[in-house]
Amino acid sequence: MRNTLATLRRQVDKRQQERRNLRIEKSRSADDEHGRRVLIPVSRDVLAFFSKVQRAVLADQRRYVAAAEPVIEQPSTALAEQAVPVADRGQFSAPRAMAEAPDGLLNGMLVRWQEMAQVIPTRATDKLQGPAAVCFALMHNELELMTREQSERMNVSLPVLSKLQQAVRAFEAGRAMDTVTLLKNVLQGDPHNHTILALLSQVLYYLTNNQAPTMLPEAREFAQRSMIFSEKIRPERLMFYRYLALSSERHFGHERVLEWVRETGVLEPKNLMGKDGLLSHGTLPLRVWALLASITPDVWTTAEFEAMRDVTLRALGGAALYVVWFHPQLVHAVNLPKPQLELVDEVEKNLHLAYENYSEVARSMRQLPLQTGSMGWFVRVRFLNTMAQVCPTPSFDQVLFYMALDGRAWRENVFPDQELRMLLQDSTLNYWYMWAMVVTPFKDVRLPYLLPADETVSDGPLLAHCDKLLNSLKVMEKERIKPTVWADIKPWLTNWQMDHLLAAGIGSNKPRQRFTPNLIPYNHFYRRWQLPMAINPLASELIAETARRGGFASFYEIIAAFEGALRLIDDPRFGLLANQREALERGRKHDPKKFGNMAIHDKGAGGMMMVLLPVGMMGLATMIFHFSANFGQAAGLVLALLGVGGVLMMNMKKG
Repeated sequence: MRNTLATLRRQVDKRQQERRNLRIEKSRSADDEHGRRVLIPVSRDVLAFFSKVQRAVLADQRRYVAAAEPVIEQPSTALAEQAVPVADRGQFSAPRAMAEAPDGLLNGMLVRWQEMAQVIPTRATDKLQGPAAVCFALMHNELELMTREQSERMNVSLPVLSKLQQAVRAFEAGRAMDTVTLLKNVLQGDPHNHTILALLSQVLYYLTNNQAPTMLPEAREFAQRSMIFSEKIRPERLMFYRYLALSSERHFGHERVLEWVRETGVLEPKNLMGKDGLLSHGTLPLRVWALLASITPDVWTTAEFEAMRDVTLRALGGAALYVVWFHPQLVHAVNLPKPQLELVDEVEKNLHLAYENYSEVARSMRQLPLQTGSMGWFVRVRFLNTMAQVCPTPSFDQVLFYMALDGRAWRENVFPDQELRMLLQDSTLNYWYMWAMVVTPFKDVRLPYLLPADETVSDGPLLAHCDKLLNSLKVMEKERIKPTVWADIKPWLTNWQMDHLLAAGIGSNKPRQRFTPNLIPYNHFYRRWQLPMAINPLASELIAETARRGGFASFYEIIAAFEGALRLIDDPRFGLLANQREALERGRKHDPKKFGNMAIHDKGAGGMMMVLLPVGMMGLATMIFHFSANFGQAAGLVLALLGVGGVLMMNMKKG
């Protein structure tokens, strides 16, 4: 067994060195790859989410266009293609067909989107149909909101409210030009009223699309004024008015849309940064990004590229947004100006590194759970096996959906967090935090060994080696156990703990400090899965129980436990035979009658004495006859000696 243990140590040392060399090589190759771009697979549920957003934005752009009239400007290829429902798409493009995600992973986000999908109200009326009904519903909704604010004494002017009521009634009656006149009259007394400015621009956009195309410049003027920042209007209302202007103008082109985007700062990353990820601050910031995705990057300025870079790296789900909407357009971009191309290269390089990090872990996670018999041995084996059984390995774009690419933010309390927490009975676990720390390409944040699936899978043969060592230890213990007394003396045997084996193996009185893992949650489970502390007089049972719990931190701890067991098994003071003798003595004090005739002897020494004692007695008898003058006296001495020898041999057999 000692030779087998030494072989295991050599194999573990060799494997550790090989892994260190491989990590150094991977780190160097990653540093050498600059600007590499790869096609990123997109899973069905992530594509479905972003397609819903794009379809809603397309509808917002066309809200004032009669159903029978053609759209003035078609959206870009990326927007048009992905706006088609998945079921109607037919043949997928190659990168998108590669990933098939588990059903239900994004159900929560889809449900929330459905709850907020309609930001521009609709209202069925008997007098108005089509685009006119949409414009009326928007005006009526703003009137109700202003009326509520006036009743709550939020400084709403009664004359303004009265004029707005008249304007809404005039529009419902089909007098759109009278509505324009009434709203302009309101602006004469309150020229900075964002609500009136926004509604006036919307009526003019409606007229431009349906009756008077020459009103477009005036519609743009009022729309631009409605987007100006003011402390008198709540941020969410201002964002809504900005989206109304941008979506209306997008129907007529992209020049002013990009100009207004830069002036208003609606693409600032903070608008998508929050615990709700892409739905932070409602759906409006995400809708603005969908508008940008409908404009070819060839006409962007550096400001749009910088905003895209910041959102991709820093916002929750920002990288997924980039992968679905912008990556297909930019992956082959080479004709961009140098400053813009450098920004794209920065994003693509980080995305490529993240994809490499993900691929290495995901490939091994899909090979779990690791089959190691009834014993997992390691904390990480038990933890990762549990994760693999509860949580299907997410696709790359799903991981990006729930984390920021810089690894500084991630989603909480979403599937499959609750299932994993319940099974492991730990409320502090965060599934997406672990994936974020593994996938992020930023070295100052990344924890590459948080999900050591590759090492766990490759541990299979060495764990089988440990199973053989455990069986060998059981055989050694069986040779030293006295079966005739073991069951009776067991209550008085001294029990060992794993700390005793480890201390004997490494020569330290604080062995746990050497083996405790550094990473959360492994250090936490390492301590928790040791409780209640296992005790047993047999080292093999201690090791087996710890292995069943998944209580070992590394192969070096397993080796230390086996080495400690070998050193203790024949120790003259603490060894297995010594333990049985001491237990027998305690039993005699407790019950002299039961244990009085029992004895424990070393099996090796007793067997030799069984051979040497008769030979010695025969030699002694020969000497007595040779030197004794009295034959009768000599015969008596020989018979007495034979009697003593017989008693000794009977006691040895009992032992």
